[in-house]
Amino acid sequence: MTDRHGTAPPARRLSLPGLWLVCGLLLPTASLADSHDCRHVQVTDADSGRPLAGIEDLVYHPPSDTLILSVHDRWGDADEDPNALMGLFGLALESLVAGGPATARRIAGPADRSMRPHGMSLAEREAGVWRLLVIDHRFYREEQRDGQPGTILQEYDVTGDGALAPLRQFGHAGLCPANDLDWDGGDRLIVTLDRANCGGFWRFLELARGQQRGRVVLVDLEAQTLTDLLTDLAFPNGIALDPASEGQFFLTESRAARLSRFSLDLDAEPSKGMSSETLQTVELPGAPDNLAFDADGMLLVALHPDVTDFGLYSMRVWGYESSATRIVRLSGTAPEAEVETILDDPDGALVSGATSVIQAGDHYVAGAAFDEGLVVCDLQ
Repeated sequence: MTDRHGTAPPARRLSLPGLWLVCGLLLPTASLADSHDCRHVQVTDADSGRPLAGIEDLVYHPPSDTLILSVHDRWGDADEDPNALMGLFGLALESLVAGGPATARRIAGPADRSMRPHGMSLAEREAGVWRLLVIDHRFYREEQRDGQPGTILQEYDVTGDGALAPLRQFGHAGLCPANDLDWDGGDRLIVTLDRANCGGFWRFLELARGQQRGRVVLVDLEAQTLTDLLTDLAFPNGIALDPASEGQFFLTESRAARLSRFSLDLDAEPSKGMSSETLQTVELPGAPDNLAFDADGMLLVALHPDVTDFGLYSMRVWGYESSATRIVRLSGTAPEAEVETILDDPDGALVSGATSVIQAGDHYVAGAAFDEGLVVCDLQ
């Protein structure tokens, strides 16, 4: 197995763990034995034949049996590589699980690379009516350019064959650090802002010092407003509305290695003040990234076993050509919740630093913000 540069992944290295990792050694952890058969699948662009790198997030559209991929080749973008691919791509599930390389087609995002999608959410607004909402960092790590917001939320109608038609849009300078979002297809949604600073030196300093300055905000697409819900969070990352409990949502905090459930009245009037309550918290065997619900209503979470290692890998520091991946399934959120390990990949042999995992049909599918392709695991 080789990495995206065509070289074999090196042996794992010892790195200096952060304080949260030292504390994490004292926490109960799950068995790290893989419980599913997993494999790496190369995914290529139908137009150019080039491999897709940086599939940071993904959703599954059942009517068309299609995966919608959020693709941003960050390394290529940083190098101003004209071949860097980014945008939304559609991939037939049948093609992915067939056993060989899979081909995806671009379904949103112009060829000039101005679309840099990140977290996204797919909702069935009513029977047969599907809506997709995507975070688009069109001006990467810029709050605004020429008076235009650097980050926007773009809503799409998803047709029966998986095609996209743009609908509403919301832009705000404060959305620049947006990471993930969730909604029910209506006017209001919740968004994680993983840090306070968008880019440059102050962003670097905030992350290097491990400051807890992340937020969760409420966005109203109809009123075009943004309201703070939670503040002072430890790099809030994945967020998901609880389909079994109206007014409740789950949130991961990467630096705190925890998952929490909150209650919130999404119908409340923001001008009268919004309040939320922490209901439960569970500590996880790694730094959580995005999360999603499986067909049984259980949470799937992509974890970074060593967040320092992942950070050095993401910055392409010499000697860190790969990063570990851990994918788990939670049977609940109480402290005694069972944690099933779907994939434990300490060398990043199948995928380096997976950031998202979902269930699609009879398979778990995971993508990564920097590595190429996808990982497919068969349900037992």
